[in-house]
Amino acid sequence: MLKIDRLKAQIKEADCILDSKDITHAQEFQDLMVATYSSEIPFLAQKLSTYQYGASEDYLNDTRILKEILLNYQANIKLYPVKRTRERVAFKPTSPVYGR
Repeated sequence: MLKIDRLKAQIKEADCILDSKDITHAQEFQDLMVATYSSEIPFLAQKLSTYQYGASEDYLNDTRILKEILLNYQANIKLYPVKRTRERVAFKPTSPVYGR
């Protein structure tokens, strides 16, 4: 499954959680999203109430926030596609001193 397809599925899942108002599912979804995307989306966890010191936990609002973050991330992927390849990059010397 491509990353963009996975994002679409996760956005739909967030919609289902918000429609059902299932707090347990929202908590599990939040944990999964933070674990999955925290290395790619800067300060992801800090944007959620659960990870803020002294804030009350609001998993449904956090799911709403996560949905918007995922929508933005999806748009960025569409705007700036990264070409991935398995080919090795051959570096050529750019200086006559290289390799001495």
